[in-house]
Amino acid sequence: EGVCHSEYGTARRLFQNAAYKAAGKTGTSLVADGNRGYADKIYQSSFAGYFPAENPQYSCIVVIRNKPQALKFYGADVAGPVFREIADRLYATYVRGVDKKTNRNQSDSSFFRYAGYKQDLQLVTNKLNIRFKDSTGRADEWMQLQSVNKQVYAGKLPMQQQKMPALKGMALKDAVYACENMGLKVQVRGSGKVQQQSVLAGQTIAKGQLIQLELN
Repeated sequence: EGVCHSEYGTARRLFQNAAYKAAGKTGTSLVADGNRGYADKIYQSSFAGYFPAENPQYSCIVVIRNKPQALKFYGADVAGPVFREIADRLYATYVRGVDKKTNRNQSDSSFFRYAGYKQDLQLVTNKLNIRFKDSTGRADEWMQLQSVNKQVYAGKLPMQQQKMPALKGMALKDAVYACENMGLKVQVRGSGKVQQQSVLAGQTIAKGQLIQLELN
């Protein structure tokens, strides 16, 4: 529990505004890449935890293998936000003792817009039984989901090498991957999904340029 809530815990910032207490452990390890060994500096980020800490009902382990030379690779920065996003949704939906009426009245800013890799979004929407009209093409591309008049639509999310894409609605993992793949340096504030980006969508970008992402 100290990792998540104590003054010096490595994941303290992740759970500052959480409605529950969590207990967990961050992990960061350098892993070998076949015959290349450790030359590419590939890190594995992890977060293992359970919640609510005082009456555990769910446990979860998140393990993410980062791309070579990734700028962000610590467990609290990469795997931790994924754990927090899963925990928030489970706590609000299933954990006993939640005021269901209050939960229904809370606005979910991410409900009407999701963005990410198409295969990942399809896996999640299938699990949640969300149906949508797909106007995209190939399976190996990025897409965005938006709700219009209670109907969910899927559209292609353009990714051009020298143009800034629209990241709003993306989970941290996808947003960081997309930015670093374009040669950008990423700074992140908050947890959850991307709500704002310092470099606007459509602007021309340069390798090594800094972008700041606001998550909520």
